[in-house]
Amino acid sequence: MVEENLPEESFELDTLRQHWNTYAERLKKEGKQNIASIMQMHQPDLTDPSTLTFQVANDMNKVEMTREIEQLLPFLREKLRHYGISIELNITESIREESVFSPQEKYQHLLKINPVLETLRKNFDLDF
Repeated sequence: MVEENLPEESFELDTLRQHWNTYAERLKKEGKQNIASIMQMHQPDLTDPSTLTFQVANDMNKVEMTREIEQLLPFLREKLRHYGISIELNITESIREESVFSPQEKYQHLLKINPVLETLRKNFDLDF
C-alpha cells in the first residue's frame, strides 16, 4: 500500500549530515564497524532538494552501502520529514587510501607512524 500526501519538507544540508552521522554512530554501537566507517569516510551532499549523493571508494563499498540504504533511507526520510528523497552512490577513485604491498613498504609505512619501531628492530636483531 502506497501512502499519499507524505511530507516533503525542505531541509538544510547540515541537518542531513547530523542525521547521517547519528545513524553511523548507531551502526557503530551495533557492532557494524565496516558500514559505519564507510559512512564516515565522507559526508553526503545534495544534488537537488530530493537527491543525496554519497561518494564511495570502490565497488565493494558501493555494494555494502546499497544494502544499507534499505534501512538508512526510511530513517532519513522520517527524521528529515521528506519522504521523496533518494540516495545516489558514486565511486570516486581518488578516495582510495595509499596501498602498502610489500613487507618493506609496510614496514616503512609503520615507521612513519611510529619511529620507535626502528629501535625495536635493532634491539631484537630483526631483518629489513
